Amino acid sequence: MRKNKRFILLFFIGITFFQAWTMIPGLHDFKPDWPVSLAFMISVSNNSALILMMDWYFSFGVISFFMMGMLKKDLYGFGKYMLVRNYNRKKFIVLKLVKTLALGIGFILIQVGIFSVVGELFLNDETYIYWYENVYALPFYILIVVFLLMSQLILELVFSEITSFLIINIYVTLSLSFWNYLQAIGKWTWLIYFFVPNAMFPLRTNHYIHQGLFIETVLSLVIVCTLITILIFFATRLIKKVDIY
Repeated sequence: MRKNKRFILLFFIGITFFQAWTMIPGLHDFKPDWPVSLAFMISVSNNSALILMMDWYFSFGVISFFMMGMLKKDLYGFGKYMLVRNYNRKKFIVLKLVKTLALGIGFILIQVGIFSVVGELFLNDETYIYWYENVYALPFYILIVVFLLMSQLILELVFSEITSFLIINIYVTLSLSFWNYLQAIGKWTWLIYFFVPNAMFPLRTNHYIHQGLFIETVLSLVIVCTLITILIFFATRLIKKVDIY
């Protein structure tokens, strides 16, 4: 299992280098006032081509695949014996959620680091310009990625690991596609708040769009924080009902 995780991590690093190498020139020309280190965050914009959305999604899919089965493995492996010995179940699931938070942050920081390195090769001293002006977007991006990974983890309390993986990844891809549908029909724009992944991308928020379809960042932040709170609440309840025998 550890060897598989190492392979997935190396694959993620390789994919991220490839993404940086292919994304940076075009995205920097498209939006030169955006820090190259965070270029992957603007690969999905108000009118992104499908190829760019799929390019971004591929790295998320690898992260999600890395997380797949993390709870099941521990719950029915070594963790089973800990719980049988009256180990606090609530503490068990909270530690898993904290681990998910740490892994989510770690993966995004790897992306930032790789994009920084490749950006230096392409743009020399331009890599870090405008970082301070746009750094607000990074914590929000991380928050939504962590929310999606936590959702996948908690779904494993109810479904199999592969089913949980598919649910989250189908939700993400449908969310990105639904943006284009709402743009086309020009109504019911409030529905976009049910598709949280769109809020990860600054070019789909009110910081850059002021008419038509856009996402209010503050409202999205409230929604995501509320959803994470609900997830933690249900996780601490569900873990008590899981039959590990």
